[in-house]
Amino acid sequence: YLSTMTTQPVTVVMNDAYSSWGDFMQHLSGNASPTNSLRDHFDCVILSPGPGQPACSDDMGIVLEAIRSNSDIPILGVCLGHQALGYVYGNDKVRNNLLPDDMSSDYIISNNDQGAEVKLAPCGPVHGLMSSVFWLEDDDGNVGNSSNHRLTCQLFEGLPQNFDVVRYHSLVVEFSENHDNLVIEPIAWCDSLKSSAKNECEPQHATICMALRHKKYPHYGVQFHPESIGTGEVGYRLIWNFCHFADRYKARRRQQLGKSIRASFHDTNRDSSNSEIEVDARQNRIQPLHRVFIHKIRSADNGGKMKTPSPEVVFGELYSSRPNSFWLDS
Repeated sequence: YLSTMTTQPVTVVMNDAYSSWGDFMQHLSGNASPTNSLRDHFDCVILSPGPGQPACSDDMGIVLEAIRSNSDIPILGVCLGHQALGYVYGNDKVRNNLLPDDMSSDYIISNNDQGAEVKLAPCGPVHGLMSSVFWLEDDDGNVGNSSNHRLTCQLFEGLPQNFDVVRYHSLVVEFSENHDNLVIEPIAWCDSLKSSAKNECEPQHATICMALRHKKYPHYGVQFHPESIGTGEVGYRLIWNFCHFADRYKARRRQQLGKSIRASFHDTNRDSSNSEIEVDARQNRIQPLHRVFIHKIRSADNGGKMKTPSPEVVFGELYSSRPNSFWLDS
């Protein structure tokens, strides 16, 4: 999905490929003095699904520090990435805004009546379960209950209510009834029962959080798998909404600063156009550990518009002729 939405190749970073966040940032910065933020290198970050739990530092690697060190860059957490956001911010109150600088990655969220806790799902582990998701959007177009007027990501723009998603998880981010003072809030839910019924439901009746957002930072999470074949086109649209938001967020920051973020670490007396060229040349010298190879496929013309091919068409085009390939429909 991502490779069809970006103008630059996607950079893949394994969560345990570096011994520490500082080691990763040093590698990313090359010979220049490393910063602690990714905003000079990337426009957004997606924290992918994976095995493990947020409370285990061996499972998470540099992921938790990536969240804590990057309040100024859009982040989308998927499944385990979503839980990581709930783990980092789940006990963080509005009056504090940030976790203490000396908090270790092994910090365990306390179980109280005014927080959010990462815990076992009430319905037990689910593997390939189809569920209907209900989401909440304010009248002013901002997702969630926050009344501020900052630039927000409308993850569910263009999506219907009660759309079906695929779930693979055993943990959830569970919000207490009194969570209004937290810096994060739930914005989508599903019924905890193992059912894909399309019955209309209100948030108070849907007991599992399927999406959350930070009230101040551009950080969002979804528990389900938008990249799954079963989630389909709505998953593609959700990821596109996030990427579109990241592009607008970058443009807003550039407008506010009066110059490109990518040139911000250069001498401000230099010509900005020369700085952009130097930054591009420097980034070209940085060799990522992994590269994503792109093979774009176009489906047949549909009334003058090119449609995004379905996952099944992609599989048939790229993999069906291989001797050991098979189609997994979930």
